[in-house]
Amino acid sequence: MPELVEALEGRSDAVLVAVAINGSPKQQDWVAQHKLGGKTVLLDHRFKTAHAFGVHAVPTTFFLDRKGVVSERFVGGYHKKDFIGALEKLD
Repeated sequence: MPELVEALEGRSDAVLVAVAINGSPKQQDWVAQHKLGGKTVLLDHRFKTAHAFGVHAVPTTFFLDRKGVVSERFVGGYHKKDFIGALEKLD
């Protein structure tokens, strides 16, 4: 996720919302370490969101357009340039 946060730097037209499967202390430490405290982190204890989006592995990253339609989906870790490319497709 640090690469995604870097890709979003300076973009006032993009919003990061993270959905976590639990709120464990380890996850909370990770969020604090990567300075994501100002971002929205939602909890999905019952996996409803994960199931609705067909998530079978973590991390899974989605890019949604302004209408809420999924335009890109990344499973696993990716590089900043991949995320920047996905953001540019939304422009």
